[in-house]
Amino acid sequence: MRDDDDHEPTSQLNGNANANGNAHHGDEDPADDDLDDLAPAGESTAEQRRARERQLRAHYRSLGQSVQESRDNINETTVDSLGKQVERANKLFRNVTAPSEAVLDSRVLMAASDAGALKARQLKLDADAFDTDQFLVKLAHFMGGSVMTLNQKNKGKGRSQTQDDDKAATERAGRTLRWGRVGRVLASESRRAVVMDLMLGPLALEVKEKKARTQRARQKVDESQRVRPEELRAEDVEKDRQATDRMISEIARILDAYGGEGIPYLSFVLNPHSFAQSVENIFYFSFLVRDGRACIEEEINEDSKHFGEIICYSCEAPDGNTDAEGSKSQFVFELTQELWKDAIEVFDVQTSAIPHRAKFQEQTNAKWR
Repeated sequence: MRDDDDHEPTSQLNGNANANGNAHHGDEDPADDDLDDLAPAGESTAEQRRARERQLRAHYRSLGQSVQESRDNINETTVDSLGKQVERANKLFRNVTAPSEAVLDSRVLMAASDAGALKARQLKLDADAFDTDQFLVKLAHFMGGSVMTLNQKNKGKGRSQTQDDDKAATERAGRTLRWGRVGRVLASESRRAVVMDLMLGPLALEVKEKKARTQRARQKVDESQRVRPEELRAEDVEKDRQATDRMISEIARILDAYGGEGIPYLSFVLNPHSFAQSVENIFYFSFLVRDGRACIEEEINEDSKHFGEIICYSCEAPDGNTDAEGSKSQFVFELTQELWKDAIEVFDVQTSAIPHRAKFQEQTNAKWR
Protein backbone atom coordinates (compact mmCIF):
# COMPACT_ATOMS: atom_id res chain seq x y z
CA MET A 1 0.00 0.00 0.00
CA ARG A 2 1.09 3.55 -0.66
CA ASP A 3 2.13 5.59 2.44
CA ASP A 4 -0.12 8.55 3.16
CA ASP A 5 1.93 10.19 5.96
CA ASP A 6 2.45 13.95 6.04
CA HIS A 7 6.20 14.00 5.32
CA GLU A 8 7.50 16.95 3.36
CA PRO A 9 8.02 15.86 -0.30
CA THR A 10 11.51 16.14 -1.60
CA SER A 11 11.74 18.48 -4.54
CA GLN A 12 15.06 17.23 -5.91
CA LEU A 13 16.66 13.88 -6.73
CA ASN A 14 20.23 12.79 -6.70
CA GLY A 15 21.84 13.02 -10.09
CA ASN A 16 24.07 9.95 -9.82
CA ALA A 17 22.87 8.50 -13.11
CA ASN A 18 25.30 7.43 -15.78
CA ALA A 19 25.07 8.19 -19.44
CA ASN A 20 22.86 5.16 -20.10
CA GLY A 21 20.28 6.25 -17.52
CA ASN A 22 21.15 3.51 -14.96
CA ALA A 23 21.20 4.63 -11.34
CA HIS A 24 24.13 3.71 -9.09
CA HIS A 25 23.03 2.87 -5.57
CA GLY A 26 24.46 0.92 -2.66
CA ASP A 27 22.96 0.28 0.74
CA GLU A 28 21.71 3.85 1.07
CA ASP A 29 18.38 4.88 -0.47
CA PRO A 30 18.88 6.89 -3.70
CA ALA A 31 15.63 8.74 -3.06
CA ASP A 32 17.16 10.29 0.03
CA ASP A 33 20.28 11.57 -1.70
CA ASP A 34 21.04 15.26 -1.59
CA LEU A 35 19.75 17.00 -4.72
CA ASP A 36 20.40 20.59 -3.69
CA ASP A 37 22.13 21.30 -6.95
CA LEU A 38 18.74 21.16 -8.73
CA ALA A 39 16.17 23.91 -8.45
CA PRO A 40 12.73 23.19 -6.87
CA ALA A 41 10.00 21.92 -9.17
CA GLY A 42 8.15 25.23 -9.20
CA GLU A 43 11.23 27.40 -9.83
CA SER A 44 13.30 25.11 -12.13
CA THR A 45 13.85 25.79 -15.76
CA ALA A 46 12.71 23.49 -18.56
CA GLU A 47 16.16 21.94 -18.84
CA GLN A 48 16.27 21.27 -15.11
CA ARG A 49 12.78 19.67 -15.18
CA ARG A 50 13.82 17.33 -18.00
CA ALA A 51 16.97 16.37 -16.09
CA ARG A 52 14.94 15.71 -12.94
CA GLU A 53 12.49 13.51 -14.93
CA ARG A 54 15.37 11.53 -16.44
CA GLN A 55 16.83 10.95 -13.00
CA LEU A 56 13.41 9.90 -11.62
CA ARG A 57 12.87 7.40 -14.44
CA ALA A 58 16.38 6.02 -13.87
CA HIS A 59 15.59 5.47 -10.18
CA TYR A 60 12.30 3.73 -11.09
CA ARG A 61 14.05 1.45 -13.58
CA SER A 62 16.67 0.56 -10.99
CA LEU A 63 13.98 -0.12 -8.39
CA GLY A 64 11.98 -2.24 -10.84
CA GLN A 65 15.05 -4.33 -11.64
CA SER A 66 15.69 -4.81 -7.92
CA VAL A 67 12.10 -5.92 -7.30
CA GLN A 68 12.27 -8.35 -10.23
CA GLU A 69 15.49 -9.87 -8.86
CA SER A 70 13.81 -10.28 -5.48
CA ARG A 71 10.89 -12.04 -7.16
CA ASP A 72 13.19 -14.38 -9.09
CA ASN A 73 15.19 -15.24 -5.94
CA ILE A 74 12.21 -15.43 -3.61
CA ASN A 75 13.91 -18.05 -1.42
CA GLU A 76 16.72 -15.62 -0.53
CA THR A 77 14.45 -12.58 -0.24
CA THR A 78 13.30 -11.46 3.19
CA VAL A 79 10.09 -9.73 4.13
CA ASP A 80 12.04 -6.69 5.36
CA SER A 81 13.74 -6.24 1.99
CA LEU A 82 10.37 -6.24 0.23
CA GLY A 83 9.07 -3.68 2.70
CA LYS A 84 12.08 -1.40 2.09
CA GLN A 85 11.48 -1.58 -1.66
CA VAL A 86 7.87 -0.48 -1.19
CA GLU A 87 8.99 2.40 1.06
CA ARG A 88 11.51 3.45 -1.57
CA ALA A 89 8.76 3.46 -4.21
CA ASN A 90 6.61 5.63 -1.94
CA LYS A 91 9.39 8.21 -1.62
CA LEU A 92 9.94 8.27 -5.37
CA PHE A 93 6.22 8.76 -5.98
CA ARG A 94 6.31 12.11 -4.16
CA ASN A 95 8.32 13.54 -7.06
CA VAL A 96 6.09 12.14 -9.86
CA THR A 97 4.60 14.90 -12.03
CA ALA A 98 4.25 13.23 -15.46
CA PRO A 99 2.14 10.22 -16.61
CA SER A 100 5.23 8.33 -17.83
CA GLU A 101 6.71 8.25 -14.31
CA ALA A 102 3.30 7.22 -12.91
CA VAL A 103 3.25 4.23 -15.28
CA LEU A 104 6.70 3.19 -14.04
CA ASP A 105 5.50 3.52 -10.46
CA SER A 106 2.49 1.26 -11.11
CA ARG A 107 4.73 -1.40 -12.69
CA VAL A 108 7.02 -1.37 -9.67
CA LEU A 109 4.10 -1.75 -7.27
CA MET A 110 2.61 -4.63 -9.29
CA ALA A 111 5.95 -6.46 -9.30
CA ALA A 112 6.33 -5.86 -5.55
CA SER A 113 2.82 -7.19 -4.87
CA ASP A 114 3.55 -10.35 -6.89
CA ALA A 115 6.78 -10.89 -4.97
CA GLY A 116 4.94 -10.38 -1.68
CA ALA A 117 2.28 -12.93 -2.65
CA LEU A 118 4.94 -15.51 -3.54
CA LYS A 119 6.73 -14.89 -0.26
CA ALA A 120 3.49 -15.26 1.70
CA ARG A 121 2.78 -18.62 0.06
CA GLN A 122 6.33 -19.74 0.78
CA LEU A 123 6.03 -18.78 4.44
CA LYS A 124 2.76 -20.70 4.68
CA LEU A 125 4.32 -23.83 3.20
CA ASP A 126 7.43 -23.60 5.39
CA ALA A 127 5.38 -23.11 8.56
CA ASP A 128 4.67 -26.85 8.82
CA ALA A 129 8.19 -27.97 7.88
CA PHE A 130 9.97 -30.14 10.43
CA ASP A 131 13.76 -29.78 10.80
CA THR A 132 15.02 -33.23 11.79
CA ASP A 133 18.61 -32.11 12.45
CA GLN A 134 17.52 -29.31 14.74
CA PHE A 135 15.22 -31.69 16.62
CA LEU A 136 18.05 -34.19 17.20
CA VAL A 137 20.39 -31.45 18.42
CA LYS A 138 17.82 -30.18 20.92
CA LEU A 139 17.00 -33.72 22.01
CA ALA A 140 20.69 -34.41 22.68
CA HIS A 141 20.91 -31.22 24.74
CA PHE A 142 17.82 -32.24 26.70
CA MET A 143 19.34 -35.63 27.56
CA GLY A 144 22.68 -34.08 28.56
CA GLY A 145 24.65 -35.28 25.55
CA SER A 146 27.27 -33.55 23.45
CA VAL A 147 26.49 -31.89 20.13
CA MET A 148 30.06 -31.94 18.77
CA THR A 149 30.02 -32.74 15.10
CA LEU A 150 31.76 -35.72 13.64
CA ASN A 151 34.20 -33.54 11.69
CA GLN A 152 35.30 -31.82 14.88
CA LYS A 153 35.93 -35.17 16.55
CA ASN A 154 37.92 -36.54 13.65
CA LYS A 155 40.07 -33.51 13.07
CA GLY A 156 43.76 -34.42 13.25
CA LYS A 157 43.21 -38.19 13.65
CA GLY A 158 43.97 -41.09 11.41
CA ARG A 159 41.36 -43.24 9.74
CA SER A 160 41.72 -46.33 11.96
CA GLN A 161 41.97 -44.25 15.10
CA THR A 162 38.89 -42.30 14.04
CA GLN A 163 36.81 -45.45 13.60
CA ASP A 164 37.85 -46.75 17.03
CA ASP A 165 37.12 -43.42 18.68
CA ASP A 166 33.71 -43.23 16.97
CA LYS A 167 32.76 -46.64 18.29
CA ALA A 168 33.91 -45.77 21.82
CA ALA A 169 32.18 -42.39 21.70
CA THR A 170 28.96 -44.03 20.60
CA GLU A 171 29.09 -46.47 23.51
CA ARG A 172 29.82 -43.66 25.98
CA ALA A 173 27.00 -41.56 24.55
CA GLY A 174 24.56 -44.45 24.92
CA ARG A 175 25.51 -44.76 28.59
CA THR A 176 25.52 -41.04 29.40
CA LEU A 177 22.33 -39.94 27.62
CA ARG A 178 19.45 -39.71 30.08
CA TRP A 179 16.72 -41.53 28.21
CA GLY A 180 14.63 -41.82 31.34
CA ARG A 181 14.14 -38.07 31.30
CA VAL A 182 12.63 -38.26 27.83
CA GLY A 183 10.50 -41.23 28.89
CA ARG A 184 8.98 -39.32 31.80
CA VAL A 185 8.09 -36.40 29.54
CA LEU A 186 6.50 -38.59 26.90
CA ALA A 187 4.66 -40.74 29.47
CA SER A 188 2.59 -37.72 30.48
CA GLU A 189 1.22 -37.53 26.93
CA SER A 190 -0.11 -41.11 27.01
CA ARG A 191 -2.93 -41.80 29.48
CA ARG A 192 -4.25 -44.99 27.92
CA ALA A 193 -3.29 -48.54 28.68
CA VAL A 194 -1.84 -50.48 25.82
CA VAL A 195 -4.55 -52.56 24.16
CA MET A 196 -4.18 -55.81 22.31
CA ASP A 197 -4.01 -55.53 18.56
CA LEU A 198 -6.42 -57.43 16.38
CA MET A 199 -5.02 -60.53 14.76
CA LEU A 200 -5.03 -60.68 11.02
CA GLY A 201 -5.76 -64.20 9.85
CA PRO A 202 -6.61 -67.53 11.50
CA LEU A 203 -4.68 -69.10 14.37
CA ALA A 204 -4.02 -72.25 12.37
CA LEU A 205 -3.78 -72.47 8.64
CA GLU A 206 -5.35 -75.53 7.11
CA VAL A 207 -4.13 -76.44 3.68
CA LYS A 208 -6.96 -77.75 1.56
CA GLU A 209 -6.14 -80.71 -0.56
CA LYS A 210 -7.02 -80.44 -4.18
CA LYS A 211 -9.33 -83.18 -5.26
CA ALA A 212 -8.43 -85.02 -8.39
CA ARG A 213 -10.84 -84.47 -11.20
CA THR A 214 -12.60 -87.59 -12.33
CA GLN A 215 -13.70 -88.09 -15.87
CA ARG A 216 -17.37 -88.87 -16.01
CA ALA A 217 -18.76 -90.83 -18.88
CA ARG A 218 -21.28 -88.91 -20.87
CA GLN A 219 -24.77 -90.22 -20.61
CA LYS A 220 -26.23 -91.27 -23.89
CA VAL A 221 -29.59 -89.76 -24.67
CA ASP A 222 -32.25 -92.14 -25.90
CA GLU A 223 -33.47 -90.63 -29.12
CA SER A 224 -36.84 -92.27 -28.61
CA GLN A 225 -37.30 -90.28 -25.41
CA ARG A 226 -36.24 -86.97 -26.89
CA VAL A 227 -39.13 -84.51 -27.25
CA ARG A 228 -39.17 -82.72 -30.56
CA PRO A 229 -41.36 -79.81 -31.61
CA GLU A 230 -44.35 -80.84 -33.63
CA GLU A 231 -43.91 -80.35 -37.34
CA LEU A 232 -46.83 -78.69 -39.08
CA ARG A 233 -47.55 -80.26 -42.42
CA ALA A 234 -49.94 -79.32 -45.21
CA GLU A 235 -52.17 -82.31 -44.51
CA ASP A 236 -52.40 -81.25 -40.86
CA VAL A 237 -53.67 -77.82 -41.90
CA GLU A 238 -56.21 -79.40 -44.20
CA LYS A 239 -57.21 -81.75 -41.40
CA ASP A 240 -57.84 -78.85 -39.02
CA ARG A 241 -59.86 -77.03 -41.67
CA GLN A 242 -62.01 -80.07 -42.21
CA ALA A 243 -62.51 -80.46 -38.47
CA THR A 244 -63.67 -76.83 -38.25
CA ASP A 245 -66.09 -77.23 -41.16
CA ARG A 246 -67.43 -80.41 -39.65
CA MET A 247 -68.04 -78.70 -36.29
CA ILE A 248 -69.81 -75.76 -37.97
CA SER A 249 -72.11 -78.13 -39.82
CA GLU A 250 -72.85 -80.00 -36.58
CA ILE A 251 -73.81 -76.77 -34.78
CA ALA A 252 -76.03 -75.75 -37.74
CA ARG A 253 -77.83 -79.10 -37.57
CA ILE A 254 -78.43 -78.70 -33.82
CA LEU A 255 -79.77 -75.16 -34.33
CA ASP A 256 -82.16 -76.38 -37.05
CA ALA A 257 -83.69 -78.77 -34.52
CA TYR A 258 -85.09 -75.83 -32.50
CA GLY A 259 -87.12 -74.63 -35.49
CA GLY A 260 -88.35 -71.09 -35.92
CA GLU A 261 -88.83 -70.41 -32.19
CA GLY A 262 -85.11 -70.47 -31.64
CA ILE A 263 -83.24 -70.68 -28.35
CA PRO A 264 -81.62 -68.10 -26.08
CA TYR A 265 -78.18 -67.38 -27.42
CA LEU A 266 -76.23 -67.95 -24.19
CA SER A 267 -78.16 -71.12 -23.41
CA PHE A 268 -77.17 -72.42 -26.81
CA VAL A 269 -73.42 -71.65 -26.88
CA LEU A 270 -72.51 -72.01 -23.19
CA ASN A 271 -71.05 -75.28 -21.94
CA PRO A 272 -71.50 -75.47 -18.13
CA HIS A 273 -68.68 -77.99 -17.87
CA SER A 274 -65.98 -76.21 -19.91
CA PHE A 275 -65.17 -72.55 -20.32
CA ALA A 276 -62.81 -73.29 -23.22
CA GLN A 277 -65.49 -75.15 -25.20
CA SER A 278 -67.91 -72.28 -24.58
CA VAL A 279 -65.44 -69.97 -26.31
CA GLU A 280 -65.05 -72.47 -29.14
CA ASN A 281 -68.85 -72.67 -29.57
CA ILE A 282 -69.05 -68.89 -29.94
CA PHE A 283 -66.26 -69.05 -32.49
CA TYR A 284 -67.97 -71.77 -34.56
CA PHE A 285 -71.38 -70.05 -34.33
CA SER A 286 -69.89 -66.83 -35.76
CA PHE A 287 -69.25 -68.61 -39.07
CA LEU A 288 -72.96 -69.45 -39.33
CA VAL A 289 -73.86 -65.81 -38.81
CA ARG A 290 -71.26 -64.75 -41.37
CA ASP A 291 -72.68 -67.12 -43.98
CA GLY A 292 -76.27 -66.03 -43.23
CA ARG A 293 -77.28 -69.47 -41.94
CA ALA A 294 -78.09 -68.18 -38.42
CA CYS A 295 -79.62 -65.03 -36.96
CA ILE A 296 -79.33 -63.28 -33.61
CA GLU A 297 -82.01 -60.82 -32.48
CA GLU A 298 -84.14 -59.74 -29.55
CA GLU A 299 -87.44 -61.57 -29.14
CA ILE A 300 -90.27 -59.00 -29.42
CA ASN A 301 -93.18 -61.45 -29.58
CA GLU A 302 -94.99 -61.14 -26.28
CA ASP A 303 -96.54 -64.58 -26.68
CA SER A 304 -93.11 -66.23 -26.88
CA LYS A 305 -91.63 -67.78 -23.77
CA HIS A 306 -88.33 -66.08 -24.65
CA PHE A 307 -89.84 -62.57 -24.80
CA GLY A 308 -87.19 -59.88 -24.20
CA GLU A 309 -84.28 -62.28 -24.52
CA ILE A 310 -81.56 -62.48 -27.17
CA ILE A 311 -82.35 -65.56 -29.21
CA CYS A 312 -80.72 -67.31 -32.13
CA TYR A 313 -82.34 -69.41 -34.82
CA SER A 314 -81.48 -70.89 -38.16
CA CYS A 315 -82.40 -69.33 -41.49
CA GLU A 316 -81.83 -69.92 -45.16
CA ALA A 317 -78.58 -68.70 -46.58
CA PRO A 318 -79.13 -65.81 -49.02
CA ASP A 319 -78.19 -66.10 -52.68
CA GLY A 320 -75.63 -63.90 -54.37
CA ASN A 321 -78.02 -61.03 -55.27
CA THR A 322 -79.62 -60.84 -51.84
CA ASP A 323 -76.24 -60.93 -50.15
CA ALA A 324 -75.00 -58.03 -52.26
CA GLU A 325 -78.05 -55.86 -51.43
CA GLY A 326 -77.98 -56.44 -47.68
CA SER A 327 -75.84 -54.59 -45.14
CA LYS A 328 -73.43 -56.30 -42.78
CA SER A 329 -72.66 -55.42 -39.17
CA GLN A 330 -70.11 -56.88 -36.80
CA PHE A 331 -69.56 -56.83 -33.05
CA VAL A 332 -67.10 -58.36 -30.59
CA PHE A 333 -68.54 -60.57 -27.87
CA GLU A 334 -66.31 -60.72 -24.79
CA LEU A 335 -66.62 -63.72 -22.52
CA THR A 336 -64.70 -63.96 -19.26
CA GLN A 337 -64.80 -66.71 -16.68
CA GLU A 338 -66.76 -64.48 -14.29
CA LEU A 339 -69.34 -63.70 -17.00
CA TRP A 340 -69.45 -67.38 -17.97
CA LYS A 341 -70.26 -68.43 -14.38
CA ASP A 342 -72.86 -65.67 -13.94
CA ALA A 343 -74.61 -66.56 -17.21
CA ILE A 344 -74.80 -70.24 -16.24
CA GLU A 345 -76.41 -69.27 -12.95
CA VAL A 346 -78.82 -66.68 -14.40
CA PHE A 347 -80.02 -68.79 -17.35
CA ASP A 348 -79.92 -71.99 -15.27
CA VAL A 349 -77.87 -73.86 -17.85
CA GLN A 350 -77.72 -77.48 -16.68
CA THR A 351 -76.71 -79.18 -19.90
CA SER A 352 -75.01 -77.98 -23.02
CA ALA A 353 -77.14 -77.63 -26.16
CA ILE A 354 -73.99 -78.36 -28.14
CA PRO A 355 -72.70 -81.73 -26.88
CA HIS A 356 -69.56 -81.72 -24.74
CA ARG A 357 -66.49 -82.80 -26.72
CA ALA A 358 -63.71 -85.03 -25.44
CA LYS A 359 -60.27 -83.49 -24.99
CA PHE A 360 -58.07 -83.65 -28.05
CA GLN A 361 -55.10 -85.97 -27.69
CA GLU A 362 -52.28 -86.50 -30.14
CA GLN A 363 -49.85 -89.40 -30.06
CA THR A 364 -46.25 -88.47 -30.88
CA ASN A 365 -43.24 -90.84 -30.67
CA ALA A 366 -45.24 -93.34 -28.58
CA LYS A 367 -45.92 -90.61 -25.99
CA TRP A 368 -49.21 -88.86 -25.35
CA ARG A 369 -48.89 -85.12 -25.18
